[in-house]
Amino acid sequence: LKTAGVAPGDRVGMLCQRDLALLPTILGILMARASYVPLDPEAPISRLSYQIIDAGITHVVASLNLRNRLKTLNVDVVTNAVVAPAPMSEVVSMRATDVEDSLEPEAYILYTSGSTGQPKGVSVSQRAVLGMVAGTFARFGVACLRRSLASVAITFDASAAEIFPALCAGGTVLVAESALEAADYVGQRAPTFVVTVPSVISAALDSGGVCLEGVTVAIGGEPLTARLRQAGAARVLNVYGPTEDTTYCTCEDVEVGQPFPTIGRPLPGRRCAVVDQQLRPVPVGVWGILALGGVGVANGYVGDPGRTASVFVPESNSTGTRLFVTGDEVRMRPDGKLEIRGRIDDQVKINGLRIELGEIGNALSEIEGVRAGTALVDRRGTNPRIIGVVEVESAL
Repeated sequence: LKTAGVAPGDRVGMLCQRDLALLPTILGILMARASYVPLDPEAPISRLSYQIIDAGITHVVASLNLRNRLKTLNVDVVTNAVVAPAPMSEVVSMRATDVEDSLEPEAYILYTSGSTGQPKGVSVSQRAVLGMVAGTFARFGVACLRRSLASVAITFDASAAEIFPALCAGGTVLVAESALEAADYVGQRAPTFVVTVPSVISAALDSGGVCLEGVTVAIGGEPLTARLRQAGAARVLNVYGPTEDTTYCTCEDVEVGQPFPTIGRPLPGRRCAVVDQQLRPVPVGVWGILALGGVGVANGYVGDPGRTASVFVPESNSTGTRLFVTGDEVRMRPDGKLEIRGRIDDQVKINGLRIELGEIGNALSEIEGVRAGTALVDRRGTNPRIIGVVEVESAL
């Protein structure tokens, strides 16, 4: 990367398949003092082009078989094929001073669905990632991180929770295409830690693709079902958190037979406040909007100071710290745990992925012959579907 011209502070795209080169690519980018920006290999070229331009990416690390997807874009491509290691004399190690100097810089940018029709890039600092790691150690423990299953796409924020806590604990990361392949790891190689969403783990249980016996499972993104609380896991944690607050910021241990769980209390180093539309605190037991503070708060949205200022707001304590206003409707119980009721906008969760229906509606409206477009969620049946509705300019 350094030979290719990557400098500290640069943003490096990743267009990678899930193979042995995936984690060395992430770590190599961070070791080069740059940040990584995952790109979805299945995304349309127009979306890849937008993300590369929006993030200011000049270099992309790509798997050999994906290089052709970038041939029309103005970026330098570095291939991440597995190669022989360089001689030790050529390896520049990170000293303690380098680590201290690199706490504030950006670790990664993840693009989430945007209500305006374009995805928005969330910039997350290295300090925020280390805060997430420290919170995981404190609340989950270190023993469960011996073998972490990495089955989530690196374009999804849960991937950070699969990778960084285990590596920082000296554990092993087991890279799989999906949770359905967890059964490929057996015996001493079986995962001890899994981060997932209820719909995915339910499918894995149905197919026999995963055994949760003895496994610590962190589940978020969707309501937790009774079945998952009885699947034999050593420990089940109901976690909550948006990309803008570094993967998860609250959790609750879920016991077998427990009524529907809350999203729990903040992890160490995190803060939760329930506020009204004017960002004033509301009393315990009153529904309001969840605002998050502490070490996990992201830098903001890439190249969009207006949108950043609208939801990353200064705290009233005059210390220069910020809160992220989530848009989730919650209330604080007398025991300090948080209950969540839903959204105050049209953002939805489908299979754990956060989707702005406005982005889909705007995309539909750009189709030739369409006067207006909108989207809605059909929750009939076992799998929710997004349905697009259009008003055409004339009869087809």
